[in-house]
Amino acid sequence: MRSKILLAALLGLFIGLNSNAQSIYYFKYHYPKVEDTTTYQAFMVRYDDGTGFIRVHYIDDSTHEEELVEMLMKEGYDVNKKGKVDSTKLYFQGYDPIYLRGDSDQDYNPDIFWFQYDKQTDYYTPWGIVSPDKKDGRVDEGEYLEVKLLNQQDLTPGFVSLFFDKKEDFFQNITEVATGRGLSTEEKKTKMYLLIAANTLDPDIGSTCEEDRKQTEKVFGDLAEFLGIEIVKKSIYGQEYNKNNVETAIQSLNPSPKDIVVFYYTGHGFSMNDNHQFPHIALTSKSFESARSNSLNMEDVYARIKSKGARFNLVLSDCCNNSIEGASAIIPVNLARTRSSNLPWDPDNCKALFMSPKPASILMTAASRDELSCGISSGGLFTTSLRSSLVDFFSKFHNNVTWAQLLEEAKNDTIKRADKTAMQGDNGTYTRCKQHPIFKIQVD
Repeated sequence: MRSKILLAALLGLFIGLNSNAQSIYYFKYHYPKVEDTTTYQAFMVRYDDGTGFIRVHYIDDSTHEEELVEMLMKEGYDVNKKGKVDSTKLYFQGYDPIYLRGDSDQDYNPDIFWFQYDKQTDYYTPWGIVSPDKKDGRVDEGEYLEVKLLNQQDLTPGFVSLFFDKKEDFFQNITEVATGRGLSTEEKKTKMYLLIAANTLDPDIGSTCEEDRKQTEKVFGDLAEFLGIEIVKKSIYGQEYNKNNVETAIQSLNPSPKDIVVFYYTGHGFSMNDNHQFPHIALTSKSFESARSNSLNMEDVYARIKSKGARFNLVLSDCCNNSIEGASAIIPVNLARTRSSNLPWDPDNCKALFMSPKPASILMTAASRDELSCGISSGGLFTTSLRSSLVDFFSKFHNNVTWAQLLEEAKNDTIKRADKTAMQGDNGTYTRCKQHPIFKIQVD
């Protein structure tokens, strides 16, 4: 079954489940209460999985030389002296600083950028900055001179060159306008068939399945619109959710050899004493009906869809892959969300993934055999991770994209999200969710 979980603070770290791929902030600041009069400029990238990096550019106050420092970044909520988490204050802390320009022999005290929760917008916004000194334990309080969420029009070559060398892939990707040639007249005749089955009426997981359904429909709808191709959508949920309707919808698929088929399932799943590594999906919303007798195995669904002969098939399921017995309860939580930077998609990346000349098929599910698939009020962890990876790989942050890379990112992101998620058992105790998605790729 789909596990029902509580997001909790583990090791003091939380991860954001924003529906967008990245936030890019520019900060200009100084530390007015210390003798150093240096003005710093920071370029902070926060990816959707809660990771990211920071680059800080400044002119050294004593040597007048240009310096550029890069730091990895971790995020977390504030914790007071009694160990209580304050979820209204979110920090982004740099660590492992290295000098990319300037004097690499000097030490750099990593900055901590503080954000505060805004109830009106439901986003965390910049609030303050400090710099702890490890040598004497002093914490210097900084002052922002300028704060800006960066969008595509802000990322001019002159500005970005403060933080990146022009030979770096990041510089080239982020400053170039999308150069993909787009689809030809013949390619625009491609159709995308999107078939979604979602157990939205389930009393335990229905709300998360509904979020999954809406999120999945949106990302593939946006993709079809971006490519300029027709999308044929069929969503089976609510009172229409049952095995017969799902089987009929699969049987009715009639793609051409140049078309795309996406099947997505969100609901309860389970494993049985057989050789299947992928789960059986429970296609009943009635408590008096047998889940086993009203189920399909995802490997069988994959085989049926693949036999239709489309150019590309993507078959996905967000469900548990363990015994059919129940799990714990969903508890809604506040999620760490920062505003997303508006960066364009790259037509060539989208085409490389969904319109490759070589026919390909993919089967992926949220959890390995004997594992739960965790979900919270905003949707399944796997669905969130996969959607984030798709949007990430659609953008100009990547070159020469492949499905193997994308699915590995989604898999690893799911693992990290689950590891920072606490699951409540029937006995009231909490354990970390362990979830390892599995997939296979077949190229004809």
